[in-house]
Amino acid sequence: MSYLLTFAIAVALPVAAQAQTTDAPANPIAVIKVEGAIDRPKDVPKVERQLEEARTGSAKAVEPPSPAELAVLRLLATDLTQREIGSELFLSMNTVKTHTRSLYGKLGVTSREEAVRQANALGLFGSADSPG
Repeated sequence: MSYLLTFAIAVALPVAAQAQTTDAPANPIAVIKVEGAIDRPKDVPKVERQLEEARTGSAKAVEPPSPAELAVLRLLATDLTQREIGSELFLSMNTVKTHTRSLYGKLGVTSREEAVRQANALGLFGSADSPG
């Protein structure tokens, strides 16, 4: 979770709780803007977007996978082990693990099978790459 989002949530949660019990503004972003908690106005839309995604449980990836991560993802759809994926792509096993962990975070999953399923649902596999 980014620092900005963590900060916004830390500020917004107490404000939202207070708004339920008092006549305080119901919109935490309005309070943050008024109190000057965000120094740079350009950060406000980003915070609003991240709060909305957190509130709605957005299934979209925060950031698209890098080309190296996509190469690992394509091989995660096979029966190859992480060591074999590394050999195939000329990467160390630690690099494969790092790419895999990053993919899991970006796809919002916790397992290899979920990652492949989510990648298919998001169309990350081209028709030639599609497993099965």
